[in-house]
Amino acid sequence: MKNDANLQCSYCCKPATKVERLFKSEHGANICNECVALLNEQTADLDAQNTVTVAVATTAEVPEHDECIRAAFDALSVMPTPREINEYLNEHVIGQDDAKKTLSVAVYNHYKRRAHDEHLDDIELGKSNLLLIGSTGTGKTEIARAIARKCDVPFVIVDANSLTAAGYVGDDAETIVTRLIDAAGGDLKRAERGMIYIDELDKLAKRGESMSITKDVSGEEVQNALLKLIEGSVIAAPLNASGRKHPGGEVHMIDTTGILFICAGAFEGLDKIIEKRLEKGSIGFGASVSTGRKNRTGDLFKQVINQDLLDFGIKSELLGRLPVVTTLEDLTVDILVRIMSDPKNALVSQFHRMFDMELIELVFTETALQRIATDALKSKTGARGLRSQMEKILMDDMFEAPDMEDVERIVVDVVDDQVQTSRVMKVARKAA
Repeated sequence: MKNDANLQCSYCCKPATKVERLFKSEHGANICNECVALLNEQTADLDAQNTVTVAVATTAEVPEHDECIRAAFDALSVMPTPREINEYLNEHVIGQDDAKKTLSVAVYNHYKRRAHDEHLDDIELGKSNLLLIGSTGTGKTEIARAIARKCDVPFVIVDANSLTAAGYVGDDAETIVTRLIDAAGGDLKRAERGMIYIDELDKLAKRGESMSITKDVSGEEVQNALLKLIEGSVIAAPLNASGRKHPGGEVHMIDTTGILFICAGAFEGLDKIIEKRLEKGSIGFGASVSTGRKNRTGDLFKQVINQDLLDFGIKSELLGRLPVVTTLEDLTVDILVRIMSDPKNALVSQFHRMFDMELIELVFTETALQRIATDALKSKTGARGLRSQMEKILMDDMFEAPDMEDVERIVVDVVDDQVQTSRVMKVARKAA
């Protein structure tokens, strides 16, 4: 039979018309008689026919592997890229550029691993959960929540303080997954692609004088309970709405391998552990001398190492399951002012809209915003304190706004060293 002139050897690339015989694979690879002869010569100790069979089978594996890579690529294409995630975060979270970049890459890589595991099994890609370290109000929760929105996956926030060891009053670790299933509308497959944010992880640490020889129901025992959950395993999550396990009760069997866990905490006191380690390393001839200037907490957090977290009271087994550690910077007055005014859902825009609905213009002066930010910084509540301050400042005006028929504008400014509001009345028009 005459060879098809449109075909060529997958090895030497000679067209079919230039060789005596072309062996065709059902997977699309081809090999000519000349290449087969060459293979036979190089493997003279093997049977010629077996050599041909092995050669053809080997060429068939290449396109099959390529097809799996393509399938994994297609599965990943529905997820936003790290740049797209970062750009979305920039619209909703002010500052924390390093943390946003790190999380964008980590989240994308997590879903890349999921796509890989669904279509390829030749290489095992490790799971990379995250640990966020930053003072209260620096944006840890908001960053995680924004990422979940951008990736369109189920998301739940869990307070580590509410967790207890199994058998005690409170939520045990496995009930966390029940909440994620609820957030996914009962869809187990969708829940297995979700994110769980565990806040206040630092409250589970047991340190120094707080160490106890009695059974610990909310510290080290809970850390132990989280190990299996975070690493990835098939667990039985309670089906009932209360989230508590009961003998004979119905459960969901769910694989947590594909769930991304983001743990976070303020880690109050960790800065002192880091500072002590750095000072110890500075002792000796030629060591750098401290200037005595107090380091900001965020600057010290950037120099954290695993040993510092171990000294703080986080178990090494748990740290091993949280390989991506990122820290958040301390907020400044300028950043707090931007938080109030720049994002899409900025507080200033929210309060503007609330007064717009009463046909009243609300105006914040730059001086007022600077003062509000300064007071929030002093209270050490970070961005969380901004809304409560604005609510307090505008409380009387919001109470009376529905009845303010003659008020055109409300101005928020600093008067007598206090942030106060003043009302501008509508100008009556003269009758024609």
